[in-house]
This record gives sequence, structure tokens and C-alpha cells, in this order.
Amino acid sequence: MDLTGVFTASRNTEVTSLTAERRAQIMESLLDSMNQEDPMRGLVLELGKLCSGSTAIFSSDAEMLSCAGAAPFHLIRASLDQLHGNGENTTEVGRWSVRGSRVTVRAHTYTVVLAAIDTDLQNPEHDFALDVVHRLLGSLDAVDSFAAIQLAHRSGLLLKELELGIPASREPHSWRRMSEFGFTPFSEVRVLAGSPYNGERLTKADLRQLASVSGRRRAVLVQEADTYVRDYPAFFLLTAADRGFESWLQELEENFLLGVSEEFVQLSSMPEVLRATELAHSIAVAEYSAKPSDPRQAVKVESLRPHEWLLARISSTRDRLQLKGYAAELRAHPEMLHTAITYLVSNMDIAASARCLMIHPNTMRYRLSKVEAIIGDQLNNPEVIADLYLSLSEEIKAYR
Repeated sequence: MDLTGVFTASRNTEVTSLTAERRAQIMESLLDSMNQEDPMRGLVLELGKLCSGSTAIFSSDAEMLSCAGAAPFHLIRASLDQLHGNGENTTEVGRWSVRGSRVTVRAHTYTVVLAAIDTDLQNPEHDFALDVVHRLLGSLDAVDSFAAIQLAHRSGLLLKELELGIPASREPHSWRRMSEFGFTPFSEVRVLAGSPYNGERLTKADLRQLASVSGRRRAVLVQEADTYVRDYPAFFLLTAADRGFESWLQELEENFLLGVSEEFVQLSSMPEVLRATELAHSIAVAEYSAKPSDPRQAVKVESLRPHEWLLARISSTRDRLQLKGYAAELRAHPEMLHTAITYLVSNMDIAASARCLMIHPNTMRYRLSKVEAIIGDQLNNPEVIADLYLSLSEEIKAYR
């Protein structure tokens, strides 16, 4: 079967002047060139041989994806604007004749460049070779897209398996699977739980942003949440805790509320780590809801203080009622409630509290004695201060 007929409908009708045998030779050599670890590199090298010159492939933002030959590609890149449109264009860069051919494959646009000295770049062989390269780039793009989809699917399944829990005996096997995604076996990792700032479902724009930022790190497993629950994590990430982690985290913080686990190596502890990370995420959501104008920062599990941890773990109505009940009588006396909150926020400094309330320190002492009478406990007792702080946590957070 003569497959070269597929390519005869070229942009240049002179392609038909090539013999079927020569077209087959060109196509076979270009196809064979892709049978290596870097198919695009092989394609560029073979195209350069066929055209007796230098070759390069640029992306839509003028990034050079691959090149071969001695042409001044840094100067050619600066001249790409002259090689515009979907048609064929030529220009001169010093002694070099340059021919550019642009092709759009789905979301990607490539510019294939030929450069030579004292060589005619406009001939049927070059036309046919460029036509084949255009179609092969489309094939590469399709294969890469399919591979990316499969990789994302496999990574999600692996992360889900770790989330459900694995026995310690399965850890070596899981690390081997994770090494396929760029992880170094038995090295520190972190889990991230995130959601959009508006608490809604992930939009296509969110997913693109997440894919863009995640794509800059090899060691990332991504899993979108199975079901949508407002303010619950919309996605989970597992990534290497390496030197580039913090700068990468800052990029994610611009678009998502994040809870971040501590560093860990033991994959069998993943279910517990995930629960702690979800807790950190819930704190991030609560802090943003209370003060949306504050700088957006991820909440890390290792930075949580004991009272933050305990308060975040309260989930039932019964727990909340029990916690609030300690200061119930104090809430019936607004002035004394305000006095107690100011005292706690001012680190129990009577002079500082008095200044905040614009009263005399002795008046502050008198009011605190009334607070003690209402709650039935002494404020010089650390346990009473802890109880009062936990019971008034929402009011204290609002005050700050």
C-alpha cells in the first residue's frame, strides 16, 4: 500500500512532481527518525539532512523546542515575526536564507524553520518534507496528549490507593510505582489539600491553572475530589518535599486555599496524614472567610498550635455547645465579655488592656474581678485562661 498518497495534497502543487519512490524515501526516513528517545530531536536532525541545512522547531511563544545545525538560531528566533501566518515565508538572516512554516495542531502552534547558505529552500523535496513533518508533529501531539491523560489517570488511581491505606509491606511496591512519576524512593514528600477561594467546584480555568503549575514539577500526583462539598478540598496533591517546594507552593497560593501536611516518608501513614492535611485546609478556609483581605498563605500542619488543632477538630453541634457553654453567662454581660476578650487578646496585660478600652488600670482590675465572679473561676489559673480562650475563640478571632 502506497501511503505517500496521503501527503500529496501539499501546499505546493510542485510536490506532485516528485516520484512516488522519492516521496516514499523521504517519508520513511522521517518516520524512522522518530524511533528514538527524543522523537522531535530525531525529526529535526533528519529534516536537516534532507534539506542540506540547519533546522529548528519553535513553539508559539518563540521557545526553541529542538534544533540541529550551525545556523544562528538566536538571531532567527528574533526574526520569527517575519515568518507569520499559516503560509510559507522566507527571510534573510545575515548570510543565511531562512524559510519558516507554521502549523497549528489543536492547542499548540509550531514554526518549523529551515536555514541554509547558498541553497534553494523552495523546492518540491523541501515542500514534501515539511508537509510530512507537519503531520508527524500532529501525531506527536496526539500521542503526548494521550500519554498525559493516561499518566494523570494512573497518578489519580495511585493517590486514591494511598488514601485508602496500604500495609507497610506494600510500601516498596508503591515507591516503585511512584518512581515512574519522578519521585525518589523513600524520600520526604508532602500532601496538599486545596480548593478555589470562592469555595465552589473546580472550573476548567482552575484545572488549567492547576495543571500548569503542577506541570513544572515532575514529582506530583494529582487527584480531584470524588464529590463536591462546599469548602471541602477540591483536590489533593502529593509532591516531593525538595528545595523547589516553597517557591512552587507560592504559585499555588495565588489561586487556591491550601492545607499542607508535614514532611513524611512512610506511605502507610497516608490516611492519617490526609486527615491532618484536610484539617489544615479547613483552618485556611475559616481564616480566609473571616478576613478575605489578609495575605493568602497555605496552612501547614507543623505550624499549627495546640488550640488551633483542637478547635479545628470540633465538628459536631454537641462539641460546639459544650465549648461555648463555659462562657455562656459571660455572653449575657456584653461589657464584661468585651473586657475579657480584650484582656486575652492583650496577652493578659492589664495596662495594655486598659489602654485599648481607654479606662484606668484600676477600673480594668475591677472589671476583671466582675468577670471572675460571673464565670466562677480565678483568672490567675492557667486552666481557666485556656478554657476561656477556647470558649471565646470565635469572638477572639473576630476581634483580631
